[in-house]
Amino acid sequence: MDNIKNTKSIVEAAIISALVCVLIILSMGVPGLSGIGKFVISIPITILYIRHKHRTTLLSSIVTLMLTSIIFNPIIAVGSVIMFYIMGIILGICIERNMSAGKTLLFMTLAIFLGSVIDGAIYIYGFIGKDIYSLIKEQLDLLKSSFESSKALITNQEQYNMTLELINSIDVNTILYFLPGFIFISSILYAFLNIIITKKVGKKFDINMKPMPKFSNWYVDNRLGAGMIALCCIGILLISKDINIGNYIYNSVYLSFAIVMVVQGISILYFMLVDKHKMKQGLFIFFIVLLFMTQMIKMTFFLGVIDLIIDIRGIDPNSLGNAIRNKFKNKTLKK
Repeated sequence: MDNIKNTKSIVEAAIISALVCVLIILSMGVPGLSGIGKFVISIPITILYIRHKHRTTLLSSIVTLMLTSIIFNPIIAVGSVIMFYIMGIILGICIERNMSAGKTLLFMTLAIFLGSVIDGAIYIYGFIGKDIYSLIKEQLDLLKSSFESSKALITNQEQYNMTLELINSIDVNTILYFLPGFIFISSILYAFLNIIITKKVGKKFDINMKPMPKFSNWYVDNRLGAGMIALCCIGILLISKDINIGNYIYNSVYLSFAIVMVVQGISILYFMLVDKHKMKQGLFIFFIVLLFMTQMIKMTFFLGVIDLIIDIRGIDPNSLGNAIRNKFKNKTLKK
């Protein structure tokens, strides 16, 4: 019986390895598929981990690495395999431990962030043979020269000058300071899509995941929000001491915090307008688009921050607002 089980796991590992290898090749070789690969390729790995645990999954990673290295540069293969197997295994662990959707999203975001950094570092330093500063500078110089060479094609001189001024104002350090934040935000998006797709695919393999909460119930845990604010403060303190890493911490964390708060603010608006006052979803989407167009979207940031503090909807068990409400409730019951 054990021999049959072992044979089955080896066969499935071989099939998954071949499938992952093909998907990696497609994501690298076909334009436009590289982004899609981040929330698709790891799904077979997740299924393999849940069905046959870590040993078989690690064996699969070695086989995948060997197969991919034959077709692509081994350095590129190493980065891709590490990234996708980290993602697949972490999601498998989350499903195995029956974690909530929020925790799964958090751990998957961190896994994708870590995998992306490793993959990017291996590609830039190992394959291209440059440091990230030189690479960004090269791309910026190319952008500036390309834009300047297109001057003859632009009829609106004022618009051209404004755009050129904007491009010239961007330097390498500015991009580097915000780069971790951009990677983190994209990791959240990829994690969300990965979880949604894995949930649908997993049903066919009797793999059950906890459902994502309704959009109107989305919120950032009070402790996570406090941690991000604390990191921003640390960044500001380091900047005041002329410690350069403070720029990375502050700009990246603030960017992530701002976008997360905007999403939370939109979630509250959805709760108030759609859930409570039965606004049509199409009209709500138009309203949000209008906010973006008129730059009034900033109010959703402040709404998100307010909700982080007082928990308008009363759904965060760790919020200050919930603690105050429970305190008053207990006092009322005692009376």
